[in-house]
Amino acid sequence: MDSRDLAFLVDKYERMLALRRENDVARGGAALPEAHRLQMRELATLAPGSLRELDRRSTEEIEARLGELRDAVTTRQESGKWASWMSVSVTFHRELKKALEERRVKGCSSSKEDASEASWSRARLVPGIVERIAKEALLDEADVMRLLFGPR
Repeated sequence: MDSRDLAFLVDKYERMLALRRENDVARGGAALPEAHRLQMRELATLAPGSLRELDRRSTEEIEARLGELRDAVTTRQESGKWASWMSVSVTFHRELKKALEERRVKGCSSSKEDASEASWSRARLVPGIVERIAKEALLDEADVMRLLFGPR
């Protein structure tokens, strides 16, 4: 992980917080702007899996994570001192984005075998990625899921 990864996470959580605040306004009876769906799509493209996290985390949790990230940027913390959730999150988004791109490319293939592999659902991709991250980070898969998406 490096400063670019930290900047990626700051961007992700700033977007999540903006979306959450718009959602909170909509709960008060206001309609969400059409741009809201576009912003959600952009977040999902930037950091696949983020919408699931957005659904599961409270506004306070999102703000706390953003605060931790901004502190890390301000103090120029070395990567070894970053909270474990930061590296787990970066690795997860990077691997899921890569897997989805590979699946998309394979889906364009003319080979029946490749097309069959490309039909894997995202639901099958996430557990494999979580398992790899857990092994590398010496964590339980359930702990990785909590770090990524918050409590159930």
